[in-house]
Amino acid sequence: SLVNALKNSYEEIEEIKISNPEYTTPPGDWSCDVNILFSDKVKIEYRVGHSLNDVENYNGFVNGKTNKEINDQWEILNSHKGKTTSLVTIYYSDKEKGVQ
Repeated sequence: SLVNALKNSYEEIEEIKISNPEYTTPPGDWSCDVNILFSDKVKIEYRVGHSLNDVENYNGFVNGKTNKEINDQWEILNSHKGKTTSLVTIYYSDKEKGVQ
């Protein structure tokens, strides 16, 4: 469900890597690190919370030591808002690879 929510939130995603999952209420609510590669070759990594009911997902905690670094990361995400309709390569936290 997270991959679908991210695809519904950001356009031109080519690849998503999911790592470090933590469940708060299995299987419904959880968080993980995601690394997204967009078709313009821009990459972003951030921590995201997710619920099985989420259709879109704009939540997260971006990396940065200063407010400028944090704002720059949010700017990257905001500049890619839209919808990805093509297939995306997924690397799951259990080291499995798939396409969605």
